[in-house]
Amino acid sequence: MRRSPRQRGPSPWRPATASRARLAELRFIAGDPVGAGRMAAEALAIEPTSLAHAIQGFARLHANDYEAAASAFAAGVALDSEDPTPRIGEAMLAIRRGDIAAGRRALELAASLDPRRAATRDLLGRAYDQEGLPHKALSQLDLAIARDPDDPAPRLSRAEVLFAENRPVAALADLRAAEQRAGARSVLRSARGLGEDRAIRGAAIARTYDTLGFTEQAVREGARGAEQDPANAAAHRVLADVLRGRENADTARASSAFRAQVFEPPSTAPIQPSLTESDLALLNGPGATRPSFAELSPFFESDGMRADLLGFGGTQSTFGDEASFTALHRGVAVGVGQFHYQTDGFRTNNDVRHDVVSVRLKGQATPWLDLFGEYRYRSMDGGDRTLEFDLRDVDESVEIRDERNLFRLGGHARIGADHDVAVVGTYIRTNDGRRSGEGTPAVPFLISAGHSESFNLQAQHVGRFGPLSTVAGLSYDDFEGDAVAILDFGGSGFALPPLAIEQSRVSAYLYGTWLIDNPGPFAALELTGGVSFDRLDTDLPRDADLTRANPKVGARLEVVEGVTLRGAYTRTVQHAQPADERLEPVTVAGFVQYIDQFSGSVVNQAGVGLDAALTGWLDIGAEGVRRWIDVNPLITEGDTDELEIRAYLNATFLERFAARLDVRHLDAESSGSALANDLGRFEVTEVTAGLGWFHPSGFFASGRAGIGWTEFVNRRNSFRDRGSDIFPITELSLGYRLPDRRGVLSLDLMNVVDADFGFEDRPIEGVTVPVAAPRFARDFAALARLRLRF
Repeated sequence: MRRSPRQRGPSPWRPATASRARLAELRFIAGDPVGAGRMAAEALAIEPTSLAHAIQGFARLHANDYEAAASAFAAGVALDSEDPTPRIGEAMLAIRRGDIAAGRRALELAASLDPRRAATRDLLGRAYDQEGLPHKALSQLDLAIARDPDDPAPRLSRAEVLFAENRPVAALADLRAAEQRAGARSVLRSARGLGEDRAIRGAAIARTYDTLGFTEQAVREGARGAEQDPANAAAHRVLADVLRGRENADTARASSAFRAQVFEPPSTAPIQPSLTESDLALLNGPGATRPSFAELSPFFESDGMRADLLGFGGTQSTFGDEASFTALHRGVAVGVGQFHYQTDGFRTNNDVRHDVVSVRLKGQATPWLDLFGEYRYRSMDGGDRTLEFDLRDVDESVEIRDERNLFRLGGHARIGADHDVAVVGTYIRTNDGRRSGEGTPAVPFLISAGHSESFNLQAQHVGRFGPLSTVAGLSYDDFEGDAVAILDFGGSGFALPPLAIEQSRVSAYLYGTWLIDNPGPFAALELTGGVSFDRLDTDLPRDADLTRANPKVGARLEVVEGVTLRGAYTRTVQHAQPADERLEPVTVAGFVQYIDQFSGSVVNQAGVGLDAALTGWLDIGAEGVRRWIDVNPLITEGDTDELEIRAYLNATFLERFAARLDVRHLDAESSGSALANDLGRFEVTEVTAGLGWFHPSGFFASGRAGIGWTEFVNRRNSFRDRGSDIFPITELSLGYRLPDRRGVLSLDLMNVVDADFGFEDRPIEGVTVPVAAPRFARDFAALARLRLRF
């Protein structure tokens, strides 16, 4: 009978073999599977061991070579049938192939071979959850926490299960406990690994905050995860999700979704066209009923197909759907996403219809290189999409149409454990048209049509050097557009002189973020510094060109555990639509630096903030931001000065309730018509209180009530040149979370008391015309949604 390695006598090679195999394991943990595979092969050349075979198997599994991985894991089991590591490898291979039950059985065997190994219990708990057995999953995760109380990983896993079981308050407690224990892994993880851990925890916390209705905390945590690991796709996807609740952040949201698309590996991750477009101008519902497809994702990525479906309908003749179909096989992923939305709006001729289709292909060309391509089509038909203080102020003759075709190719390379390089090229072709007027001598028809072509090339490097991470990039944009217009007086008319514009732009940037643990008397310090350069050239007069050097500085100081001070100063140049999806970081120290503004506008922004966890269940925070905006003279004249203040008080209690108090104040003043729609001054204050309830059965409810006050001055509008109003804010949401991460059914009620009030929604220039995302429902509005995953 062949003796196992445990029975053999001493070998002069075994110390060297064991050390090489262990180094291969550490290299794999550090995020370098290619190097780990090479080192495991060196160990096997000296003398085969089960650990060396297992690491070689994991390396081959990462390369999607299932046959070689299976042989390596089987060889490891044959050498030492009592070693759980190759058994874990067999489990991961079975799960990757889509056989969750076989993977779970292999993990049960591995756990029986080493019952005290917390990491195996963690994996087994995840497998039980993916099989639809959450109670068994929680039992295993409890055992993992008991085996290793300082390991944050099983607490993070348990939080995911609790969240899926509609227990977000309990999930938040586990996520905070995992955050407190993050230092326990510092001796085992590389700089990349620690950054990934922070980003994943931050993404999970942000998603939980968003569900609880804690929007401001959700944005803070989402931004922190994306900043601390700039190449982490999960962090960017969650940041895009939570930015849905932040007004004037469409460019930042679309860019975050774009970064997630670039950095995520081939997978069945759903395609959400509604995240990628930056000027849909939708009325968003509360966070508790705004689940993303991502939050319904299973623990493990497996070969196979996935379908995510959303259907919705409600008042104002609003209905639509979003669907995603994705498939993965051996490192090649293909997906189709579709979004449809239509509504009559809150007044006459406020209707809009959106259709977006996205087709994506991504494949692992080598173990370190992913290549991808995308085609996206969008069409929009609508009327007057502005929303004035007085809803009677409307141009009922406006008809607009916009059509875009996008083609994109790119690649993402992981160079060792510490470097990522991405290169993406995008070509966009647009056609648009507009018609307004009455066709009379006094009010002739104005009919215009435009066409544009744009090309964008972006390259980015993400580096990790111990506590320092860097993001450096270059981009080049080239835009050519033309437009023609006709004045029709009713049977007679003439064409206006055609307009053509050519514009090119070169940008470069460099960011560095340095994490310092325990600096002097403080708990932690994070410093960010950087600069970007923008050169904008047009074929118009010289004063339309632009050259800017833009500083970026930011800091997070954790004074004591749970109390953080933040500050930042940034200058940015707004990129031109339709190519406004950028790889450049969209936040600095938790402040969104890209706000929706006229293309080419220079935005100077300074902000300070405080976030404090007073107890395990009570959080407070506030931030103030001052903006000085130099508006692009190609669009309009004038500058804007803004002061925005946000504050929150959030509490969780009795494991099922979440309460919040939010305050927001915005005061904006323009020297010309730079606020759009000729606004000279705009001010709004909102104070709201909310309560959410979440039951383990799956049912949840939340409500928000408060008061708003607004005032505006309009220099040129003859219908109403100024106005002010005080109005109630009332919202109610009801829902049910389906078992096994299958979906969410919800009903949102907005402006529940059906109040009539005046509010000047600030429009931002779209590709063809100004658009305004409704900040509040101007009539009673109800929207039912059903989101499913198969």
